[in-house]
Amino acid sequence: MLDVGAWDGFYSFECSRRGASRVLATDSYAWDGSSWGRRDAFLYARNVLGLNSVVEDKLIDVMELSPEAVDGPFDVVLLLGVLYHLTDAITALQRVAACCRDLLIVETETAVNWLPYAAARVYPGTGLNDDPTNWYQYNIRALRGLLLNCGFRTVEVKYRTPLHRRVARSLAGTRRGRSLRTELRSQRVVLHARR
Repeated sequence: MLDVGAWDGFYSFECSRRGASRVLATDSYAWDGSSWGRRDAFLYARNVLGLNSVVEDKLIDVMELSPEAVDGPFDVVLLLGVLYHLTDAITALQRVAACCRDLLIVETETAVNWLPYAAARVYPGTGLNDDPTNWYQYNIRALRGLLLNCGFRTVEVKYRTPLHRRVARSLAGTRRGRSLRTELRSQRVVLHARR
């Protein structure tokens, strides 16, 4: 199992606990000290959980991923909460897909899902969740098309953030100056793409 953007390693450790024969946690942004932190939290958790010899780690940018760079491909690849942070999400998706032998699980922000064609919203500045590292929200049609273009045979939506959760968050956001209209059209999804 390859965990791209592992940050503190929660999903890497859980996959190991559930019996994955090999787990590789990768990150760069959250581990290199240039952003939210360093790899220290991951290393500490791995040590406390006694998984030093089970869960591997590699400091590597998603744009440098390849089967050769991570000694892959892997049967299962996780790309959770990463895609919308990337300025070149399409190339990153191609790189991640190249490391996947069977199942790619993508969790990401989506928007404009009501459109009858593939599309994306772009957020220069802090337009998406007041975070300057958030750049894009693809709609589900675009994500499905991109994943099929990467060689996956099927793409299924496994989860969508319930609208009532977005409404509550949006109402709180309007008090902080966010647009209710923008937030209501935003939705987090989990997609399973299979070869």
